[in-house]
Amino acid sequence: MIVMLYFDSGYYYWASLLIGSFAVHEPEAKFTLYTFNLSKQQIDELNSFSSVLYVENMVMKFDPKIATKWLYQLVCRKGKFLLDTMNRFENEKLFISMDVDMMLVQELGVLKKKMKNYDVGFVWVNINKIMSGFIAVSNTDNAKKYLEEYYKRAMIGKLKHENDQPTLAKIYEEKKNDMSFLLLSRKYLDSSAGKDAYVWSAHKSVFGPKKERHKKYLKKLKYMENE
Repeated sequence: MIVMLYFDSGYYYWASLLIGSFAVHEPEAKFTLYTFNLSKQQIDELNSFSSVLYVENMVMKFDPKIATKWLYQLVCRKGKFLLDTMNRFENEKLFISMDVDMMLVQELGVLKKKMKNYDVGFVWVNINKIMSGFIAVSNTDNAKKYLEEYYKRAMIGKLKHENDQPTLAKIYEEKKNDMSFLLLSRKYLDSSAGKDAYVWSAHKSVFGPKKERHKKYLKKLKYMENE
């Protein structure tokens, strides 16, 4: 299993926590990292993890006048980054794209077993939204075609109308009868830090400032490491 992460310098501090949580529950997992505007020291620190296969750092200029486009360009490129990882490691069977501000809190055995029979797995919300923070894909032609279409449409879509999550949902509606999709529960993107979750997500600010949630997650990681 290879996990693809993408993030900029503002989210760098989450990476070691997420990678560390996999070391506890899925120690065989490897990582590919697509990053923006990291320092050499930060890149070297990430490469020091034995589970990190490579760090591809890019430079992107930030203009506060187009802050939404900054976020848009970063998030909507995950399809391309995941495809790139799949093409580099053709013998791998399972790939996962995750937002970096997350933590694995139990092993993924159930998911790994189920994904042997599916092309793509994600959390479906409604006809207009699929949560993009956790996407599992098998190494199949169908999965690659889905990601190619996702990347193409997300990057040309109009902001707030056809970008990241709506694009995933639209393509799913078009292809759901032609390929196999595993619809995951919210336990794979649990922003409430539930005890039965697989993945804790710090995405929703309603549960407190992100740095406070990072402290909570770090405390949980220390506990898991000592169990």
